[in-house]
Amino acid sequence: MISIYYNLVNRKLRTSLTILGITIGIVALTVMGAMSEKLNNLVNGAIDYYNTRIIVQPRSGIPGGILGPPLTMEILESLERIPGIEAAFPSTFVFYQEDDD
Repeated sequence: MISIYYNLVNRKLRTSLTILGITIGIVALTVMGAMSEKLNNLVNGAIDYYNTRIIVQPRSGIPGGILGPPLTMEILESLERIPGIEAAFPSTFVFYQEDDD
């Protein structure tokens, strides 16, 4: 038992590095756990938000793309008349690209 304390006192660098390694490991596990919990909350929030919503967009030439002709206001009004739809909102996507000038 005395040799353990003797080694801890006489091998200060090794003891310090071991304590530092254990501390870094504990902090890393804590941070990764917090990041995992935050990611789970974000995914669950998105699922709750989009679970009751239907997105209508025009057919485009790109699979899964949002490019295509804009929908008309007549289509919006016809969507509002469908039973069970509480509200319909138009939205616009604008792609921004900075000039390299």
